[in-house]
Amino acid sequence: MAEVYWIRLAEHTDMFSEGYIGITSKTTAERFKSHIKESKRRDRKRYRINNVVAKYLDVLEVDTLVICSDDYAIELEAKLRPTPKIGWNITAGGQNVKLVRDVKETLAHTEEAKDKMRVLQKKSWQDNRETKIASIIKRRKPLDWPVDSNGCRIRLWKSDRYTEMASTPQWGLADKFYEFYKSVETCDAISLLNEFSYSERKKTWFQKLLRYFDGGWNPLTDPLWLEDFKNKEVVNGP
Repeated sequence: MAEVYWIRLAEHTDMFSEGYIGITSKTTAERFKSHIKESKRRDRKRYRINNVVAKYLDVLEVDTLVICSDDYAIELEAKLRPTPKIGWNITAGGQNVKLVRDVKETLAHTEEAKDKMRVLQKKSWQDNRETKIASIIKRRKPLDWPVDSNGCRIRLWKSDRYTEMASTPQWGLADKFYEFYKSVETCDAISLLNEFSYSERKKTWFQKLLRYFDGGWNPLTDPLWLEDFKNKEVVNGP
């Protein structure tokens, strides 16, 4: 048996978007005591609910939503928190409990269970990362290539529009970066850094380059880039 509970403030009325939803194999009261204990730990900042309990302990309200089977509790938590970062929850509902329970029940702490746990944890991490990357890309605003007062394109690699992008050697590989950008379904700065073995110190540079790619810039059809980096003159460039 399990209990699904809701930690909230008095003004919270929507359990689908406010407060914290959790499930426990103990009673809600016992689990809340654990939250209080965890909120006093030095590393409490790792978990948002611990900070919330530390801040609002005297005014928090704790409701038991349902007492039910483990499977139904997991299913209900997943419905109330279908995605990460809803209310005070950090992760989507049901995932962590189901992950631990399934491995413990089927493989009973054997070495095989530990290996299975690592695989599932890695997959969970990858899924969360992919969700985060997709969100970052969705918010990324495309950049148009800058032009001068006559409407002619400016050599961004020589301009002061973004000082950190001017006169950097990465410009000579823009065609390689673009090729990788087009070859993957979603491309973020970290993926580019890893693919070409660049330090994360170059992250800002690549983030802005990707925004130009999003805006339609292709170095292989840019006569200025071809002239400067490939020693090619394009008569009828874009």
